[in-house]
Amino acid sequence: RYDAATELSEPQTVGVGLDLDVARRWNVALEGVWMGWAAAEREMPFILTNGGNPNVNILVNADPTNGSFTYPFPLYWKDSWTGKIGVEFRATERTTLRGGYLYGTNPVPERTVFVTFPAISSQALTIGVGFELLGVPLEASLVHALNAAETGTPTQHLLGAEYQGSYTTMQQNVLTLGAVWRY
Repeated sequence: RYDAATELSEPQTVGVGLDLDVARRWNVALEGVWMGWAAAEREMPFILTNGGNPNVNILVNADPTNGSFTYPFPLYWKDSWTGKIGVEFRATERTTLRGGYLYGTNPVPERTVFVTFPAISSQALTIGVGFELLGVPLEASLVHALNAAETGTPTQHLLGAEYQGSYTTMQQNVLTLGAVWRY
């Protein structure tokens, strides 16, 4: 029995956006984002502590009483880019309809694909509505991340031969409901 932990970093992110009123009730927004994954996810330490099995301890540390071990999983993620476009239509004074599309590059190289991380979707569709009910502004949105699959390289996988040719998939739907309080 061991306690297990890891440490993950958030990438440095830089974005620029543009918001355009294209017609009386129509608005278009554009955004480009760079994410510095190469510096944030170069390695993921797999940290085991408080190990009580002397046989395992001697295998990893050559000391039956040392129950701590850290393995630095190499990730070597790449920097990524994301582009977003959104359209907003003000249907009435109190109701706004929205839709959008996102495309992003995948930071995970095929030589480090493994089961700890799901596939990263590179495309998503969004819809939303903002409206007022009894004087309270409400928001609802749905994000549908399109199916994504990542396949590990068939040879020379950095984490181990057991991950060669492996794959991971992901699809995601997120519904958000909220009320707005202005002060």
